[in-house]
Amino acid sequence: GIRTYFSTSNILNNVIADNRVYGVYIMYSNSSVKNNIIYNNSSYGIYNYRSETEIINNTILKNFDGRL
Repeated sequence: GIRTYFSTSNILNNVIADNRVYGVYIMYSNSSVKNNIIYNNSSYGIYNYRSETEIINNTILKNFDGRL
């Protein structure tokens, strides 16, 4: 998966799949998550903690926890 801590990130146009934990993990990072396909991860598709994250036009499905 993709993890970002304490940094601004642009996560764009990826296939993020089959990870053992989160697809995308964002902590204390103001980021953009756009135009990704995020599926079949063992926990959240996107985990966002204490961040102002822009989440636009992603396909998110079949993640174990069933939440963003």
